[in-house]
Amino acid sequence: MITTRIAAALLALVALTRPTTLFAQPARSAIVLPVELAGYWPKRSDWRREYTLALEDRLRTARFAVRSETFTQAESECHDAACVSGVGMAHGADIAVIARALNDEQRLTSYHLRVVVYEKGSTPPTREREKTCENCTETQARDMLATLMSATVANEPEATAPHNGESKHNGILKPPPIDPKQAENERHRRWIFRGLGIGFGAVGLLGLAQGIVEVAHNGDTVVQNGVTYRRDTTKGQGLFLGLGSAFLATGVALAVIGWWPATPAKQGASVSIMPDVSPGNARLVLQGTF
Repeated sequence: MITTRIAAALLALVALTRPTTLFAQPARSAIVLPVELAGYWPKRSDWRREYTLALEDRLRTARFAVRSETFTQAESECHDAACVSGVGMAHGADIAVIARALNDEQRLTSYHLRVVVYEKGSTPPTREREKTCENCTETQARDMLATLMSATVANEPEATAPHNGESKHNGILKPPPIDPKQAENERHRRWIFRGLGIGFGAVGLLGLAQGIVEVAHNGDTVVQNGVTYRRDTTKGQGLFLGLGSAFLATGVALAVIGWWPATPAKQGASVSIMPDVSPGNARLVLQGTF
């Protein structure tokens, strides 16, 4: 009888020391679609992979079983709540996540972040949140997007926003985020200035190079039809060096406008270029508000 009691006590001790094994719940499955990156992104594919991995790692930290799925092209381009619900149900996942990060290249580089989460069995089945990372780097925006996703998955209560539609930080009212369509138009405008700057700069460098060649050959001895004379390239020097300098200066100015971070007070730059030609002189005049 003593042996039976000892065996029963040992079995009870083993059961008490292994509660997680006996009563553990299976981990909920989750899938993350490739993060959409809008606006200007250097090495876009590398950043998309890094952002997507950051979201997957955050879900693993929350003890979700993140599955590596192969998505169709249509699924990879999913950007709305109805679409993510269909993808989540098609893959049999408990959680499906889509996210978007827009770099508007304004306000000292801001990133507008958006997360949509599908949760199986919840009502409603999807929830969405947005946030703006102002004056951020790509890495800071990545971490903020992962935090935003965690709050969306956990369905944490959102902070109450002011009734006038403006965001408030440290007692200072800030304007609402810029409309993504407006930001995309601003990005196109900036790339026009950048392209013109590169083009004008290249023509200016060619002009300066030709002007230097003219200077180098000034006074060379030339024999033509039996007549010997010295070459005079002063006119060519003035023409090519003048035009080259004007084009190069214009290209630099346009490039600065294209790459200079815009602030709310400096948006909507207006620029005009006018030729100024006079005897023995030719130049381009750049004027406007920046």
